[in-house]
Amino acid sequence: PIMIPPIPDSQFMEILPSTAIQQRKSQKSYEAEVKMYRCFEELKREVTVLHSMEYNHGQYLSFLPEHICKTKKCKKGPEDHICHKEPEQTEGECDFVVIANHFAAVFEVKGSILSEDAVSQSDGFTRDYNNALIQRKKVVDLITSVPVDPSLVHQFTVFSNISREEVKKMTNHELYSSNKTLLFSDDLTEFTQWFEEHLPVTNEGVNSVMERVKHCALGLKCDQHKDKKDKGFSLSYCIKYINDQLKRALVTKKVS
Repeated sequence: PIMIPPIPDSQFMEILPSTAIQQRKSQKSYEAEVKMYRCFEELKREVTVLHSMEYNHGQYLSFLPEHICKTKKCKKGPEDHICHKEPEQTEGECDFVVIANHFAAVFEVKGSILSEDAVSQSDGFTRDYNNALIQRKKVVDLITSVPVDPSLVHQFTVFSNISREEVKKMTNHELYSSNKTLLFSDDLTEFTQWFEEHLPVTNEGVNSVMERVKHCALGLKCDQHKDKKDKGFSLSYCIKYINDQLKRALVTKKVS
């Protein structure tokens, strides 16, 4: 696979003080994404994997011309209507977008750990599940607006620190244990096999629509790193940025 970036960006120091509760939660989330990144590295397919693709409100609107912000033509502040945001305000972020010749797949990763209290663990899991659904839908809307046949766009949420057995102990487990869009720690141990079974290979050639999806996703990925003071979004900037990333990351695979 082609991994972008070539290695996960380090976001946290190795040890955080016990008082940094929120930072520790963020670190757990990041560690879950790194675990998922390593799983994607082991794939045997020719796919492009984008890690942490962020997009702002203006970019989101450019893909969705029927969005309420377009129809109301709002140019003022958030008081205009419930959705409105400034163009540069972050709209969303996708943990992983996988693009192959004939499909795209969106993966949201959660580093959740179930608490001992039955009610708390159910509420926490449900909250993370619903948050992931919101992010998944936004990215799927972006991709299908290219346009793409919705049946070619798959979406999943990964709970990398929770096993299926743990889920079955939850009070509302029947809502999640049989959900085919959910992956748990068990699935990551044999992720390559899971990938082959759930995202089958096609013998057809490259789908030109998926090529356009890849180009759009790469554009968003490059644009999120550019200096906000930079004059516009240029091809030369993208080439320079990617070249710099390649120079700084000499390997794309784990060293065994």
